[in-house]
Amino acid sequence: MKRVLVVEDDPDIVELIHHYLKAEGFEVESLADGRRALERLRAASFGLLILATPRPHVWTAQERKLASYVASVAAVALQTSRLLNRLSETDGRLRNLIEDIPAVVYMSEVEFPYRTFHVGPQAESILGYTVREWLDDPELFAKLVHPDDIQGLVDLAEEAKRGSGLVQAEYRMLDRAGNTRWFRDEAVLVRDPAGKALAWNGILVEVTSIKSMEASQQGASRQAPDLPPSPDRTTPPRPPHD
Repeated sequence: MKRVLVVEDDPDIVELIHHYLKAEGFEVESLADGRRALERLRAASFGLLILATPRPHVWTAQERKLASYVASVAAVALQTSRLLNRLSETDGRLRNLIEDIPAVVYMSEVEFPYRTFHVGPQAESILGYTVREWLDDPELFAKLVHPDDIQGLVDLAEEAKRGSGLVQAEYRMLDRAGNTRWFRDEAVLVRDPAGKALAWNGILVEVTSIKSMEASQQGASRQAPDLPPSPDRTTPPRPPHD
């Protein structure tokens, strides 16, 4: 329900305003002087302020202060509303981008086991775990990383925290079906203005097919037989001995 504050000392005018606004579904409060209205505005939020003046008069200093305060609040509110609208549009475009790319965008806790604060919907399509499961289980990420790759990943993260704040790693994870998948992880450490580490923002890109191709190429090179050197056709053959 919208709340309206009426500043007026004439009870007849106040009653008239109350009658019409309440009929339209508004919650109405009224005060008789600007000082009390200013205190009320600082203590509560209203969608509309009405300063009623039934006859021409010279505004008091308190009324001018009240009007100036309301104008300032209204300007800030208008700017905030416009900013929120722009942020909403940007957030919508960013959300569509995140949901369309074939990778897992995430935000996690700084320390191991890197509890997930946010994860993209691709986490379910790639690894088989829903967004809710990622958020509810603080150790899910650590459970899914291959045991042989955990320590190396932790070491890279600790090194990045002491240095550039950037991590680039490749490691294996297990999906819900138990299959091993390779991922390339690139993350940046988010810090507050004082330099305190707040979270990891990163993106996981599956590279299983690339790893399989590399393994196949390496296997083929190991299995290739050693062929004898080709004869030098520039040297004529020796005649047989008598």
